[in-house]
Amino acid sequence: MRLMNTKIKNIYYLVPIFFLFVTGFLLFLEFSDRDNFFNIQIDKIRLSGTGEQGLDKNSLSNVKLTLPGLALNFSKEPITFRTKEGTISSANITGFVSTESGFTLSFTNSLIININTNDSTSIVFDISYRADSTDTAGSIVLSVEFMSDLHQVSFLPCFSYTVSGANYMIAARSGSIFDMTAGSLMLPLTNNSASIVIDEIGDKDPLQYYFFGEQAPVSTDLYESTVENFISTAYEGWRVGRFNSENGDWALAEGTNGFDNYLLTSFISESLKRGRLAQIGNIVDTVNSREDEFNFLSATFSGNIVNTNSSRIIIDDTLKKRISTAVKSEDITLFLESNLMEELSWISSSALFRDFSKFVSSLDLGKRYVPAVLTGMVEVYMASIKIENDQYKDLMRLFSVIEEQIFPSLTRVNNGLFISGGKESLFDTSLTIRTGIALYEIGKIESNNLFETIGKSMIVSVLSLADESGMIPEFIDRESEIHGKGYFGADTLYPKLISNKYYPHVVNFKGTAGTDISVWTAANTVSHISTKNSSVFEFTYPLSGVHHVVIKGIEPFTNLQMNGINWNSDKRFQYYSSGWVYEREEKTLYIKQTQKRTKEKIVLNYREATVVNTDTAGE
Repeated sequence: MRLMNTKIKNIYYLVPIFFLFVTGFLLFLEFSDRDNFFNIQIDKIRLSGTGEQGLDKNSLSNVKLTLPGLALNFSKEPITFRTKEGTISSANITGFVSTESGFTLSFTNSLIININTNDSTSIVFDISYRADSTDTAGSIVLSVEFMSDLHQVSFLPCFSYTVSGANYMIAARSGSIFDMTAGSLMLPLTNNSASIVIDEIGDKDPLQYYFFGEQAPVSTDLYESTVENFISTAYEGWRVGRFNSENGDWALAEGTNGFDNYLLTSFISESLKRGRLAQIGNIVDTVNSREDEFNFLSATFSGNIVNTNSSRIIIDDTLKKRISTAVKSEDITLFLESNLMEELSWISSSALFRDFSKFVSSLDLGKRYVPAVLTGMVEVYMASIKIENDQYKDLMRLFSVIEEQIFPSLTRVNNGLFISGGKESLFDTSLTIRTGIALYEIGKIESNNLFETIGKSMIVSVLSLADESGMIPEFIDRESEIHGKGYFGADTLYPKLISNKYYPHVVNFKGTAGTDISVWTAANTVSHISTKNSSVFEFTYPLSGVHHVVIKGIEPFTNLQMNGINWNSDKRFQYYSSGWVYEREEKTLYIKQTQKRTKEKIVLNYREATVVNTDTAGE
């Protein structure tokens, strides 16, 4: 065999060297990627992908978020926004940071997502769309891989499911759509924010867990004791703790000192309920120097009812115009009016009620309304079923917002139950307790145990935040931390929270001639009997108590009997212990009466009556 003496060309020596270089380069890339690869597990939340940690790094890829029962691949499927006009835009992930309790993710289009676990059973998924105020984004759509069958819980935007033998529940806001077929989750944006909560519920009933979590529903005993303690604390503040006897004012919720009609009225009403007339006299004598500051509410106790009623007539005329405008333009801000139904009842106009009913009938209750409007709607519904009048039957349709929008907006904060959807994802305590009071009343009237129990829980949740002076913060966050410097006191809650008929209120009577008679009074009970020749009003009020009454819709009469004797009119009547004056053009009767007995009658005669005893307005 002949040996080959041919020399190998130098270029062939480069082949293995080139191979080693390519292999080394690939290994470098592999290990380089691994250096940037992350797979971070925090409790039951896992975030994986490639890139550096930090917000807005713009160098992430293959980012996947895994939660119990679902996964979101942010690199594969961008998040989309849908405006109310139908325009679609998208948001891609740009960065992340990890915290002790979860992750913060940043996206294009000013989108931020925070995922946190408060404890071992709850994961909160908060979405904040920090766009300018001109943006009209109506909803956000996430591509989701559902890893288990979901089962809807009653009428709520809430689903139960099982993963690896553990039972979970995922809840979102009202209007959210879980599409298992398309693998998407559509969340409506309220104030440019949305949220999801995932809970491990164990063997709890999902419906009960949705509202009460690990805690049992609030018992009647706990509810009653919480309310009593809150009012007792407030009452001592009204009576001595916050009252300045030299200036006739109080330390107010905002930290200043001043006179407050709601506070004065709540204090006197509670004093009457407790049978403490002496307490009333001392404070009313002190604040009488502030007569010019009395409004229609407090004037029932403090006087000056003629002047304050003139002011209220202006308010009534404004409300009439508001309702007329709302009917034409479907202006839902009408429901932001305080004490809307009582004001309508006081105006007592059948035509106005028809307009208001027409307005309510025209509303599209499928729309998403802000929490303040929803609370107003629930209060209107509660008032309508309390009054039980045929002219209110069109208002009954407002019931639908309770199950379809109020209940889905309730969120458990620690051991409490609050309304979500407030500004900057905070919880509005005033709206929460107002809604809770309305639901509690509705539950009692309609024998609905769920409504009553939810209402009690909401009330106790808010009252538990009160400080030693009975002041409640206006806003809290998900950890029950107080936000802002705003507070409110028991005086604003009192007429809704406490069933006290001594608090000024409207009583309506139908006249025999088809006219409406409205009585503004703080009397415990009021009755009215009308005949062809007379009208008789009877008021129940504590013995020796002084109260002021306004009666609208009174036809001109011949004489008036008070304390069983004929009593002459006098424009200075409020300076006497008892008296009256009648405004013929307004058909309005103003009365001041000191009770000589717990039940006193006012008799109006429409024909001349035999005068047995006659007295002037003063005694």
